[in-house]
Amino acid sequence: MTASFYVGAYWKERPQTLREYVAQSKRFLVRLRDVHPVFLRWMSWGRTPDSAVALLEDLSNLEELIFHRALGEESLFLPSAPDGSPTLDSTCPHGFSTSYATGQDAEGPSVSITTGATSPWLNDSVVIELPTVSEFGEHGLVKKLLEVMVENWSPRTVVVSSHAFNRKLNGMDAKLPIVGWMIWLADRSARDMLPPGVQNESLAGGLLVRTTRELLSSESPDQVATARQIRDQLREHGFLD
Repeated sequence: MTASFYVGAYWKERPQTLREYVAQSKRFLVRLRDVHPVFLRWMSWGRTPDSAVALLEDLSNLEELIFHRALGEESLFLPSAPDGSPTLDSTCPHGFSTSYATGQDAEGPSVSITTGATSPWLNDSVVIELPTVSEFGEHGLVKKLLEVMVENWSPRTVVVSSHAFNRKLNGMDAKLPIVGWMIWLADRSARDMLPPGVQNESLAGGLLVRTTRELLSSESPDQVATARQIRDQLREHGFLD
C-alpha cells in the first residue's frame, strides 16, 4: 500500500441540521476542484461493497446520497419523521458522516466529513487522505488545501501529518494532541508560545506552524523532536487539548 498522509480539520460544539451538512459538504467538494483536477469526480461508499455511488459532475445527487446514508444510521434524530427517520431539519448527537474517494484508484485521495454533532463530548472533523508519493507532498499544494479547509469549515485546528509520524510522536497515547508537518491554529496569539526558531506565518486569519518545509518523515529524529517541542508548548498554554 502506498504511504499516505492527511490534512485534518477539527473543532467541536457546532451542531448542524442535515440540510446544513449537505450544503456545506457540497461547497467544500466544489472548492476542492479549484485546488486540483483530481477532485473533479467523486465516489462514495457505504458499509457494503455494493453501496458505491458515483456523484454526478454537478453534485445534484449529493443530497439524496447523504439522506440515504443517514437513514441507515441507528440514531436519535431531532426533529424526526413519525417513523423516527431524519428530515432535512434534523440534528443528531453524533452528527452526520460521509466518505468520498476520487475513484482514480484505491491509492487515490479520499475525504471524510464528520460534522454537526450536538454532543459536547464529540469532535467534528474533515479529513483528506493523500498519497505521499505524489505532487500533493509539495508544500504549496498542501497549503492551498489547508486554506480551503479553513475557509469552508472554520475549524479550531488543522493538522498535516501521517499516522506513522503520530506514532513516533505520541507512542500509544491517543490522548496527546498531534503536531505534524504543519499545524494551523485559529488563535494567532499562539505565535508567542512557540519554541525559538520555529517556522510560522499568518494564514487564513490564523497561524500556520511548520516543523519543516519538506514532507515529514517518521524516520527523522529532528522532525519528531521539533514537533514534540511545539506540541508541549502549545498544550501547556492551552492552545491544544
